[in-house]
Amino acid sequence: MGLRTSIVPENSFWVTNISPMNVTLSDLNITIRAQSSINLLDKKHYSFTKEQLLKSVKDGSLYKKSNRIVIRKVLPYTEEKEKITISTNGIPTRQRSILVINEKKCEELEEIKDKRAAEEAFAEETADLTDEPGANNGK
Repeated sequence: MGLRTSIVPENSFWVTNISPMNVTLSDLNITIRAQSSINLLDKKHYSFTKEQLLKSVKDGSLYKKSNRIVIRKVLPYTEEKEKITISTNGIPTRQRSILVINEKKCEELEEIKDKRAAEEAFAEETADLTDEPGANNGK
């Protein structure tokens, strides 16, 4: 990765806020974030003319705030990003699982299940006896 620098082209007007606070340019109705650079002639984001910007440099807010805003003679440093190549091959998958599942039988759990089943069966039988008509429900 290399750094790319070049001289500012004619169709750009780069300014940099060198202060640690945001700076508002009142005549251009714009706020420049702290420690950032922007291109004021970028038609995608701004609609300033070269004359407006030169007037602001001569006697406007760019002149008044020249201790915090710097007009760049060189483009800001940008790192060239590495291009990521996308493989057209699919992601290989495993034919078998790498996990081994062991099922263990515990005799103690079987005994507990048997006891619960016996208790539930007994509860059902005794419930049938108490629901019979004529049974004395504790009275």
